[in-house]
Amino acid sequence: MKDKQGNKITSKEFFSKWADGIKNLTLMQKMTNEARGTLITLIGFIVAVITLIIYRDRLIVSWFAYGLILVFIGNIWTTGIKWLSLNQQLKYFKNINQSSDDIHQLLNNLNEEVVERRKNND
Repeated sequence: MKDKQGNKITSKEFFSKWADGIKNLTLMQKMTNEARGTLITLIGFIVAVITLIIYRDRLIVSWFAYGLILVFIGNIWTTGIKWLSLNQQLKYFKNINQSSDDIHQLLNNLNEEVVERRKNND
């Protein structure tokens, strides 16, 4: 294995660096990755249900196919709700970050005004 600079590293070093990178992910990065993974899972469940409905007559035990359809429909429901929830949380955190940036800018402007007033008063 090689690192970003092209140096040869052992698998132990690679996984150590990988673990450090995972630990340093921000909340926004974690939520974005989880939302993407959940969407991929949701698409997989939908494709599986459609495939089972189309080919259920070819399965040996049709009750098994119906059971799988029910399981996948349940998973589509819960995974869909989870995906919607994650997207709402991402929008919320993006708004918080934007508001935080606005507040920092406002405080910087106030600090500059205070400095200017002090200079003018002296």
